[in-house]
Amino acid sequence: RPTKKNEKIEVTAKDKIIPYKINNSALTIGRNNFDRLSCNIDNNVLNIDGTLCQGRGKLTIGAVTSNNYDHVKQILTQIFAKKGISIKGTISSKEVNSNFDLIVTREKRCKDLVKFALLSSDNFITEYLLAEYASENNLTHWLAATDSLKKLCKDYYNVDLNGSLMLDGSGLSRQNLFTVNHFDQFLSALAQEKNFANILYLIGKRSESNTNFNYSHRLYAKTGTLLDVISIAGYFYNNKKELNSFVIVVNNSIGNKNTYRKMKQEIIEQFL
Repeated sequence: RPTKKNEKIEVTAKDKIIPYKINNSALTIGRNNFDRLSCNIDNNVLNIDGTLCQGRGKLTIGAVTSNNYDHVKQILTQIFAKKGISIKGTISSKEVNSNFDLIVTREKRCKDLVKFALLSSDNFITEYLLAEYASENNLTHWLAATDSLKKLCKDYYNVDLNGSLMLDGSGLSRQNLFTVNHFDQFLSALAQEKNFANILYLIGKRSESNTNFNYSHRLYAKTGTLLDVISIAGYFYNNKKELNSFVIVVNNSIGNKNTYRKMKQEIIEQFL
């Protein structure tokens, strides 16, 4: 969380269980300033650098290690130690031989994390997934990861994202540059997926309780808001039960935000 201007931010390890020494050099800056935190793991040190503006409040940060097995092993060892349990066996990330006595095992699949992130609109998990994708593909730089993701969109969906820029892994960001055409091409390609009904459910589950649309038509959309920026993107079915994708981005929305929100609603209703 931010503190006083020009002083270091306050960092607290969740549940006090973290196998790294924290090196915090991030500073608090004034309200209404663009901030950016940077986190990385170097051996056994978690480095936190950059800035956090006073208007942010408390937020979750983290970093991804290239050796997840070692990280999980250290976490479990600390948990066991707190409970007074000594480990005489092995913490393994692979299937164990039948000669071993398996005490407990747990598997968390990527799609489970994606489902949780969409339902709760969790940007932290979404950025973690991109970092995990980078680690699995031996990509050591954020831009290399996003470039690889663009190539994946081209190879799998035939969506060309050349000319776009992704520096944040999730949500609206002033660092990310995408056109409405980029979004619409991806939404159109996504609609061809065999599990598209599940995708609609995940998107719509959250959006229905976070928009001001009060009609009976089926709307599946994700909203996004930054200072002076309002956006919404997704799908809707019209009276003929035809599926439509749409993207609305309002930049430099000076003045009463409700005016722009009402305008979004009126635009969509023109096509229902």
